[in-house]
Amino acid sequence: MSIAEHIRVITAFHEGRGDYGRPLVPSEVRRFETELGGPFPPEQAELFGLVSGGPFLDGYRLLDPEGVIREKQMWDEVGEDWDEEDEEDIVAYPPDQVARKYWQIGWVPFLQEEGTGHGFAIDTAPLPNGRMGQIVNYGPDDDGRYLCAPSLEAFLGIIATEITAGRVEWDGDECRLQAAEGYTLLHVFTKDPAIEAYETQAREEKKRAREARNQAQAQAAKERAQAAAQAKAGQGGAATASPTTEAAASPAVDPLTLQVHPDGRIIIRHSSSEPAHVEPLASAENWIRHAATTAQPIQVSGPLSDEQVGGTIERLREAARGRPVTVTDEALEPLGKGWTGMMWAAWHGRTDLVKDLVARGFDPRTAPRTFGGLLPGPTAYDLAMRRGHVPVLQALREAGVPNPVRGRPPGAPEAIVLRAATPTWPYAVGVLAVVVGAVLALVTRSWTPLIALGLMGVMVAALTAFIGAIAGGEGMAVDGSRLWTRRNFRWHGPVELPDVLAVGLSESAHVRSPTLLRLGTADQGSPVGRLTSSGFDPDQVTQLKERDGRVFTLHFGGHFRPGVEQYVGTQIDLDRTTVSESAKQTVVRKG
Repeated sequence: MSIAEHIRVITAFHEGRGDYGRPLVPSEVRRFETELGGPFPPEQAELFGLVSGGPFLDGYRLLDPEGVIREKQMWDEVGEDWDEEDEEDIVAYPPDQVARKYWQIGWVPFLQEEGTGHGFAIDTAPLPNGRMGQIVNYGPDDDGRYLCAPSLEAFLGIIATEITAGRVEWDGDECRLQAAEGYTLLHVFTKDPAIEAYETQAREEKKRAREARNQAQAQAAKERAQAAAQAKAGQGGAATASPTTEAAASPAVDPLTLQVHPDGRIIIRHSSSEPAHVEPLASAENWIRHAATTAQPIQVSGPLSDEQVGGTIERLREAARGRPVTVTDEALEPLGKGWTGMMWAAWHGRTDLVKDLVARGFDPRTAPRTFGGLLPGPTAYDLAMRRGHVPVLQALREAGVPNPVRGRPPGAPEAIVLRAATPTWPYAVGVLAVVVGAVLALVTRSWTPLIALGLMGVMVAALTAFIGAIAGGEGMAVDGSRLWTRRNFRWHGPVELPDVLAVGLSESAHVRSPTLLRLGTADQGSPVGRLTSSGFDPDQVTQLKERDGRVFTLHFGGHFRPGVEQYVGTQIDLDRTTVSESAKQTVVRKG
């Protein structure tokens, strides 16, 4: 069969569910080739003569010519920054046909998963035993590069066969492979058990080589530190000082450098004169081990945003035992804002990390100063409350952190209360206005600027306090499986979450409450009607009406999400409660 026949099967399967780009004539293809800087692979040019981009399956899309050019230019730039040492974790199979590269300049992408950067490319620079035009996979999180098909025609033929055999189905607006959970498009092309055996062997060999190199580097660093300490002591340094302390203070000792990269790498370099080696970004334990086995100062640079490494900086400082740990200014986001790992873990709802850091002795009350130190920043409790992470709030309460919100629902003195966050920067604006007024009064020798700007500052502060009071009238509270909501300064509820009949989620047009979480109950809330049924599936509305149900609504502005939804998911009884399609992603996933 031909590419045209395979494409007919794929497009027919998507008929009425997705639009494909129109076929391109040869002159249009040549125009895009000018932008690309060279010709498209022949089979890709043939594909553009049939469709120029469109839906595929399993979240992937065929790239149109502009998408191919954009992705290839971006990946070519990425590939230029990688060297052989960076790519030591890459596994290629077959090793004599596919280049062991994070990205090969000769690869031309044609298919990409939306939102992830993973995709498939046509190989125009195969190894000697490879085949021109073979299909390989690529992606930012994958360290495997596989020969997926000998040609684009064969690749599309495999997918057409899956469709005609009935092994692809529609799941809402997405077409998915009928296979076990976690089965992806890549698995269709990598079923050979020899691949897994080869990967296991290759990774074990690299692991042993890395461990041997780490031990050698640690020993070399220790010897350098001792030599530096002895040299300084011979120049008149304190004879009683320990080698570790002297080495940390000596500017002659290279720092242990941890360079964090956003694409999933951490480059660890013991010395500027020695080759670096790569660890996964999430392997925080490896960072700690390196810090504990060296006498060097430690320098960290690059963006740190992965949830699995919250608390890393505190743990590095603990392992350093007094040696300096320097964090560069450009990133460690959001730690660059002055956030601690405790704050970061609270923001992401990582209760396990919060408990671990508390157990290690880190203060959960620590908060950065904002606006040049004029105002206190948010604490870990504040950040968890903004995101609605109830388990984190419970862990912080158990650690002795008081709830900053006054007022509890009647009969619930231990309830966790969540209140909408209000900004503090207007207070700084008010103070600044008063300061400017005072300066102008001194310069002009007139009280008028101070009076005018002082009144403005007072008005700004008063308005901010008023808004804070209004926000204090909105919120919610939880106490185990009971939930209340606060609207217009009154508590409503409680709702017993295990008894909830239905859960729905509505994206509202209301500015103050753009999201509504609906709980169908037997006795709390408003009657089921036109204004209260949005967010439920039609069968849920029918069920609630038949049972004379009520609707208890939680109003979310830019706060309490996704934590409250996730907490509701942990408390409801899925054998009793139906969850709407709109709510499943945030409620059932964590439930």
